[in-house]
Amino acid sequence: MLTNDNTEETKLHLAALESYSTGKITPLLKEELKYYIQSRRLSEGKNELVVDFNTVPKKSQQLRPEEVARLERRREQNRRASEKFRGKKKTELQNLQKVCQHLEKRNKELLREVGNLQAERDAMYERVMKVLQMHDVKTY
Repeated sequence: MLTNDNTEETKLHLAALESYSTGKITPLLKEELKYYIQSRRLSEGKNELVVDFNTVPKKSQQLRPEEVARLERRREQNRRASEKFRGKKKTELQNLQKVCQHLEKRNKELLREVGNLQAERDAMYERVMKVLQMHDVKTY
């Protein structure tokens, strides 16, 4: 069992080095999760779980022709659905961009109008002040 602990520890160290070198925490998390699951299984009195991700499952090698055809139809259907979804999102984005451009244009128009109204207000204020000064009226 000592060799197994050393192997697990080595795997954990390698995962930590990979995480450090790539800047991603995923390899380390995977190894820690595997270690946690194994230790929990052993503490519950269960056998050690051995999973080999490099082997191809036997079931996929034994698919019948109709299953293969059904799988291909599903993949094609999924591709079409994905294209349709991406097209919808693209159209939606374009519409939002048009709305945004329209609103920005309207905002500029309104800001320009505000500036004109402020200038008009200031000009009127100046006229009123001149009239008041001409009649020697004191302002409070």
